[in-house]
Amino acid sequence: MPEPLLYVEVLTPERSLFAGEARALFFPAPDGILGILPRHAPLLTKLGSGMITCVKANGEEVCFFCAGGFAEVIFEGVVVLADLGERDDQIDADRAALARQRAEKRLFSGSPEVDYERAAAALHRAIERLRATRPKVR
Repeated sequence: MPEPLLYVEVLTPERSLFAGEARALFFPAPDGILGILPRHAPLLTKLGSGMITCVKANGEEVCFFCAGGFAEVIFEGVVVLADLGERDDQIDADRAALARQRAEKRLFSGSPEVDYERAAAALHRAIERLRATRPKVR
């Protein structure tokens, strides 16, 4: 009997990042990382900020950075609607490193004009982008 698969779509307002069959999908939710396998119970959840990992039908992993949005799990598959998203191979690591430095500078400046919640969110996004560009460890 063939291995059950789920159909995965990862979408942003600008484009489709991935569409195809997969063995599993892992994505950030507000309370941690969710892992979805074929025949998962239906679910609708907010997306957190971080890395989405899709294990394709052939076992190859495809990773994306995402920030904000929603994920809907139905019996046949998963649709991820990310506010922001990019494939790991399209992330500019130098630009992400500069964004991290800027966010750290704002966050630790001690200035009363700094919106610390926004600065912390920017730092988290930059760190997650950098994490998505690292080689995958098996």
